[in-house]
Amino acid sequence: MDLDGIFRMMLEEGASDLHLRTGLPPVFRSRKRLFRTSLEPLKKDEIENALMAIIDDRKKSELAEKLQCDFSYSVPGVGRFRGAASRQRGTLAAVFRAIPDAPSGFRDLGLPSALEVITKNNSGLVLVTGPAGTGKSTTLAAMVNHINKTIAAHIITLEDPVEY
Repeated sequence: MDLDGIFRMMLEEGASDLHLRTGLPPVFRSRKRLFRTSLEPLKKDEIENALMAIIDDRKKSELAEKLQCDFSYSVPGVGRFRGAASRQRGTLAAVFRAIPDAPSGFRDLGLPSALEVITKNNSGLVLVTGPAGTGKSTTLAAMVNHINKTIAAHIITLEDPVEY
């Protein structure tokens, strides 16, 4: 399996996510809908080898211990991706989300104006919480980007894996 080629195909088709699971062809998410690609169903060893080739040793240990891990992966000339791998029923499965090159703005994301007001504070702690896939990292990236464009300040962020 050529994982980098699948990522190219994913972006060419305008998909935001890639799902890999044994016995199924790669699945893309586009506009909140899942659809199977025309590629061959994936074998257990194909997924295992592809993921082990892109995950660093620390994340491999985490996967072995906790049966799941989050990581980032970059394909030169294609893009960056956030990945989540997990063991299920003795096989590895993974989901990847494409990370845009630059964060979107408040208006583009339809964020409330209160978030823009928060970025004008001189100090403080901002926590953005919620379930997976609800835009936490995207919201924080928009806030940090806005601060960078409007204020000369030091910003400390904690994020694992780093996306923006």
